[in-house]
Amino acid sequence: MKRNLYFTFLLAILFLFSTCKENFTTDSSYRLSYSTDSINFDTILSHVLTPTRVVMIYNNTDKDINISECSLSSNDNKFQINLNGKTGKIFHDIDILSGDSLFLFVQFIDKEPKQDEALYLEEHINIIYNGNHEKIILSSYSQDTYIIKDSTITESTSWGNNKPYHIYDSLRIDENVTLTIQPGAKLYFHDAATLLVKGKLLCEGTVDNPITLMGDRKDNIQWGQGKNTSYENINNQWGGIRFSNTSHSNKITYTHIRNGNFGIAVDSSEIDPNHLRLTIGNCRIDNVKQSCLSACNANLYAYNTVFSYGSNGCVVLTGGIYTFNHCTMASYNKSAGFYNYAVYLSDNDEDDLPINAIFNNCIIYGSGKKELYFNYKNITENFQYQFNHCLIQYNIDKDDYDEIMTENHFTESIWNENPLFLNERAFDFHIDTCSPARNKGFNELYTLYPECLYDKDGRERKIDEQPDLGAYVIFKETEKEE
Repeated sequence: MKRNLYFTFLLAILFLFSTCKENFTTDSSYRLSYSTDSINFDTILSHVLTPTRVVMIYNNTDKDINISECSLSSNDNKFQINLNGKTGKIFHDIDILSGDSLFLFVQFIDKEPKQDEALYLEEHINIIYNGNHEKIILSSYSQDTYIIKDSTITESTSWGNNKPYHIYDSLRIDENVTLTIQPGAKLYFHDAATLLVKGKLLCEGTVDNPITLMGDRKDNIQWGQGKNTSYENINNQWGGIRFSNTSHSNKITYTHIRNGNFGIAVDSSEIDPNHLRLTIGNCRIDNVKQSCLSACNANLYAYNTVFSYGSNGCVVLTGGIYTFNHCTMASYNKSAGFYNYAVYLSDNDEDDLPINAIFNNCIIYGSGKKELYFNYKNITENFQYQFNHCLIQYNIDKDDYDEIMTENHFTESIWNENPLFLNERAFDFHIDTCSPARNKGFNELYTLYPECLYDKDGRERKIDEQPDLGAYVIFKETEKEE
């Protein structure tokens, strides 16, 4: 009896197996489909394993299909794949039932870059079944880098631009030591990595070869419903640049600093009237979690520079001596922070830190009702400020003191008019030809500050009439016929 039951059970299993196999097709007209036919990893820094990209393989037919082979086209170990939880270079006999799907995971890493400049790499995944030979293209630019880990620069040195610098942990510049960064150099900072300057930083780009400091992630973050954006557009990807109280005579020109926790922070120090702590010229500092620029009791000069999308303030000044010429402060990315303004000024009366801040031919604008904030106890000689020929977003209300908004502090101001930036969401703060900031500056500025004769793009300002406000002059090619 038991023997008959066993025999019957075995026959049932064989019948079910044969029935399942009968549903498999070898007809080449039955085709698989894919969520994508190509994956591009953009530019990947060497020795960095990319986040996983996913390809879905679908069998939308009414027959089961056996994939005879799924494999990488080469063996250079740069691309690596995982199929349904198994990692390898080649897989055989993978069944995909009718109406079912498979996960194909792809990553990229280049452990042995061959040259300094970015190198284009391409290969493909072969998928072979029922006489069909289909491909998923994989491509990337692999960029070799100098890898800097928890390093201190103890001797004056110069960094070139033949390949980027990939910085982990913190990079420190010792006292009495100068780091010179040459035009065109790129510094990529890993998560939380910070540049700490105790000595001197000379970051001197040019209009044609700017310097870049930013986070090292270049992949996309998924927002759901098919929406995604690059990590390059997400703030807090690294630390920022901090100048200690021993640092002075620093210079940053034609440099783009972006997507950090903060942009530039200048610590409090005794002011030396013969040496500026920091000069910032023709720069962009944007898309940070804290402030684009925060300085305490420093003497600092900035010109032709855009400070934008600081979640906790664009320019935050507490005590010190400051001059801003032809700068654009644009505050859009708001947080609940106390310094949530385009410009914040404080005399820090408790620590006896007087402030004297001058703004010439600037645009101070944003999405808030007021983009200026004054933190003081009394308007005295310790709290001095001057706005000359500036466009300012500041809606006066009953809480404002008459002593703040006096003519001796504001000269030829434009109040609460939209400057008509070309595309603030894309960080483009050029102004439209119809902008109220057009031809509203004053030319006398250039006698004292000839470096402002050209805008951030290197375009000459029109001296025979009033110049445009902000960091940029209007594009000639975009001017409308009048």
